[in-house]
Amino acid sequence: MEENLRVRLTKQALQESLLQLMEQKHVDRITVKELCENAHINRGTFYLHYTAPREILTEIEEELFEKYSALVAGAWQTFPLSPDSFSTLYDCLLEDRKMLTLILGPNGDPGFFNTQCAKAKPVVLSKWKEEFPNYPEEHLQFLFTFLINGSSSLMIEWLNRTQTEFLSPEEFSKRLTLLGHYCLMALKEF
Repeated sequence: MEENLRVRLTKQALQESLLQLMEQKHVDRITVKELCENAHINRGTFYLHYTAPREILTEIEEELFEKYSALVAGAWQTFPLSPDSFSTLYDCLLEDRKMLTLILGPNGDPGFFNTQCAKAKPVVLSKWKEEFPNYPEEHLQFLFTFLINGSSSLMIEWLNRTQTEFLSPEEFSKRLTLLGHYCLMALKEF
């Protein structure tokens, strides 16, 4: 138990150090030496857990995917969606704002978004097929691409705004949910 706590604290320190350094430079330009110095951890300890700083970012991304997948899955349990279905998701986005803007920014991982979308697509399409069994799969795939790209662009813009410009998570959720609802209704026109 004590060792697990020690490992978690070490990994947390390395994650925080990586994110701090990503404010100044691209993840692939961060060295193990500067990462360890910033985290006050020796290199030997680093190599017990990772072989390169990029692995830490991958671990952070996987943790975020699991967290947000669970939130999205929970929101979909209340179909049809209500205007506040995703407000908890957007609360978490605000909590993780700095980390997400670093990952999605110029010093982060440009493939992060595409990787997450590829993981989410079969889950979302499966749910939509249950809810809309009469719609062709190619229409659902078209809609997924439209919704995921549009909503993610809006989320990134929302996260990058100053605190005083923010819509509340509830208002942001309401707006995106309504847009998604109208898009699903547009399937009848295809």
